[in-house]
Amino acid sequence: MFEKIKRFFRAPPRTKIKYTVWQEPYAVKIGEDATSFAAIDLICSAFAGLGGGFYSKITRGVAKHYIKNVLDEPNYDDTKWQFFYNSAKDYFAGNVYWYKFDIDGRVVSLFRLNPQEVRVDRDALTNEKCFYYNGNVYTREKIIHIPSRFNYDGLKGYSIFDTNRVVFENAAKLDKYVQNSFDQSIGKRLVIDVSGAMPDIDNEQIAEMKEKFIRGYAGVENSGVPVIQKKGISYTSVDAGSNDNRAMQLSETRDFQERETAKIFGVPLAMLNPTKGGDMETLYTLFLDNAVKPLAMSFEQAVNQYLLTPFEREEIYFEYNYNSLLRVNAQTRIDTYIKQINGGIKTVNEIRKMENSPIDEAGDVLFVPANLMPLTKENVEAYMAKSKQVLNNIEHPSESAHNQIVGDDKL
Repeated sequence: MFEKIKRFFRAPPRTKIKYTVWQEPYAVKIGEDATSFAAIDLICSAFAGLGGGFYSKITRGVAKHYIKNVLDEPNYDDTKWQFFYNSAKDYFAGNVYWYKFDIDGRVVSLFRLNPQEVRVDRDALTNEKCFYYNGNVYTREKIIHIPSRFNYDGLKGYSIFDTNRVVFENAAKLDKYVQNSFDQSIGKRLVIDVSGAMPDIDNEQIAEMKEKFIRGYAGVENSGVPVIQKKGISYTSVDAGSNDNRAMQLSETRDFQERETAKIFGVPLAMLNPTKGGDMETLYTLFLDNAVKPLAMSFEQAVNQYLLTPFEREEIYFEYNYNSLLRVNAQTRIDTYIKQINGGIKTVNEIRKMENSPIDEAGDVLFVPANLMPLTKENVEAYMAKSKQVLNNIEHPSESAHNQIVGDDKL
């Protein structure tokens, strides 16, 4: 089986298919600026760490399906965390492509394909999507395509960088500008005095000399290049310091770019910049709802649509569990657990599993608020019978008194 998989990725083209590998229309790489890199890393790490499972549509209980094992161990090369982390990065780049390796129609492995090496087209007769990879053509029976939510033209999705090009271009320029000014010389100006060597220099010559100097000596790429001293030309500098308008606005501009980037990704700014502060529980709730869930839902629906048969979809569904991302303080967590136990929502063992504690032999029983008695059919029937008896005594007091007299063996 492994040899067959290896041949898929290394096999020479069987048919000559001429095509141009699709390239992102905007050349900015994922994480080119520090803020977007931090945002994507936070989201992808959180998503890759999510647990998930199959559930019954009727009982809402846990259901078993062999695909769960495939999702836990996608293939022999990647761990689950690596596979889903990089798949999430592909999503932000525009497209996720998974190759389904099956044996006798049963999917046994999932492989992530490089989006830059996949071309998508539609069949002229069936209008179904066709995927060109490694010189071969595949249909949706073999390739799972998850386009991004940011934009989709029917063939491919577009990256978050394409749809918000201006913001990320400005962020990249700002990072480069800060890098060029890392020596804190942002307020300094070089003064070149050429009056001794060229007393009659005109504006055109000044512009030409300025351009030549910038090209040969300015910028990080020219750091360490010696400045040639010519006779009659002197070099001095003027330090504008904090009065320099650029120096004053640099911090404000960076804060603005951070806010814009955080807003696009749906990540609370305090999670990208700890100095901003914020309540941990609120921050993680916002992060979960605005950044992680929209991504996870795309993968949930892909699993349900492409890895389950129509018959199976009528009975079960795949869903992620977000409890691992909910961050609350110890007192709030304990109070929540107590309410869940008292309300018959969770068992003691379910709570203990969430706390990574060993289970108890008698911990699989649900309780209801009525004196915390076990939630069993017998207890419920006994409780209802007692309630009916009390109600009957209230409505027919004479019968109740008669029954008490007849039943009293002391009379």
